[in-house]
Amino acid sequence: MKHFSNIIIGFGKAGKTLAGTLAKHGEEVLVIEKDPNMYGGTCINIACLPTKNMIINAHRGIRYEAALKKKNDLTAKLRNKNYHKVADLSGVTVLTATAEFLDDHTLQVSDNSGQETLQADRIFINTGATPVWPNIDGLLNSKKVYSSTDLLAKDKQLKELVILGSGPIGLEFASMYTQFGSHVTIVDKAPKILGKFEPEVAQQAKHDLEEDGISFLLESHITNVNDTLNGVTLTISTPEGMKEIQADGLLVATGRRANVTDLHLERTSIKTGSHGEILVNDVLETNAKDVYALGDVTGGPQFTYISLDDWRIIANNLYGNKTRSRLNRPVFANTIFFKSGY
Repeated sequence: MKHFSNIIIGFGKAGKTLAGTLAKHGEEVLVIEKDPNMYGGTCINIACLPTKNMIINAHRGIRYEAALKKKNDLTAKLRNKNYHKVADLSGVTVLTATAEFLDDHTLQVSDNSGQETLQADRIFINTGATPVWPNIDGLLNSKKVYSSTDLLAKDKQLKELVILGSGPIGLEFASMYTQFGSHVTIVDKAPKILGKFEPEVAQQAKHDLEEDGISFLLESHITNVNDTLNGVTLTISTPEGMKEIQADGLLVATGRRANVTDLHLERTSIKTGSHGEILVNDVLETNAKDVYALGDVTGGPQFTYISLDDWRIIANNLYGNKTRSRLNRPVFANTIFFKSGY
């Protein structure tokens, strides 16, 4: 059984930065990431940077296929740079494998070569978040239903797109696809979009997006998803009654939850909350000694700069004056990005 001083599960913003800090202090570190396309974390691979890049290029009039190539080239470059910034550090090993807990400080890792059991003095969980899939008849069996990650990688543009959810992710993709020339319909059970934003902001955003040609079905919900030969039929309950929409695909953008299922935390003393998030104290310690959780997996605000501040808290409490905590986290921005055609 191999032993490490520190194991970081997940190569996100907090994890990769923490690996560098530990190495700087002469510590041995193993970073485990199950997906080679996620080195560097959510932001640079499947969220902030690639979505903005696609929206900007769409607004510039670049065709979908060419914009997708530009996005893929950008993320590949950033992913490679982030990988080497960590993997090339003295004392740091990067392992592409899945990891699951056997007990509080023992992990089983698996890859194509087999399985191995590892132990660590300290473990840092930085596994991020995963899409929430609502309970809708036919949704999970459909081949025309996409998460934001799926849609961002799709090689063919959907000309008729329905988006379930009117939060930042849904509206970013609505703006993107509309700029590429698709027709987009947004469905949400809420009476207004951007429920967590100021009403004036939400109202103006809806006005601008409608001017771009986006349709809204609010106070509505999808009751059935049925694949057809060329796309998907969606049955939708609206205030005016039931209606059917034919589309090339459905994007589900109803939020993200802590990505913990594969960790098998039930084998540990690590506690989770009602939405699966890992419960931590103000300095990001779980209730298992010397096991920490950072970033989206803790159920906090899902921003890359929150993950970065989580690293600051850990670093300060390991090597600093132990004054930083979630209680004195600085004020942070909350914004949404879309490009109006007007």
